Amino acid sequence: MRHLVWPWALLVMIGAVNLLVGYLIRYRRQYGLMAGYDPRRLRTPERLARWTGGWGIALGLECIATGIAAACLPEDARIVLRVFAVAVIVTVVILMAGSESRGR
Repeated sequence: MRHLVWPWALLVMIGAVNLLVGYLIRYRRQYGLMAGYDPRRLRTPERLARWTGGWGIALGLECIATGIAAACLPEDARIVLRVFAVAVIVTVVILMAGSESRGR
C-alpha cells in the first residue's frame, strides 16, 4: 500500500490555522474570533480570551504533532490517530467547561 502524505499535511495546516486563531484571540485580543462572543454578556472578556486562546493553541499543537507523527511513522498511524482523537475530545471538553465559567 502506498503511503499518502497529503492527509497528514492537511492536518498540519489545520493545526497551523488553529494555532494562529488561538494566538490572535489570546495575545492580540481579537475577541470577535470566539464563537458566540457577545461583549454585552461579559464582564471580563480578557479572562475568556486567555482561556479560549490558550486551548486553541493547544489544539493547534495537537494537530501539528499528530500530522508530523503520522507522516513519520506510517506503520503506527492508527495508534497515533486514536491517541489524537482522545486528546482532541479531552481538549474540547476542558475548553467548553472552562469557557462557561470564565464567560460570566
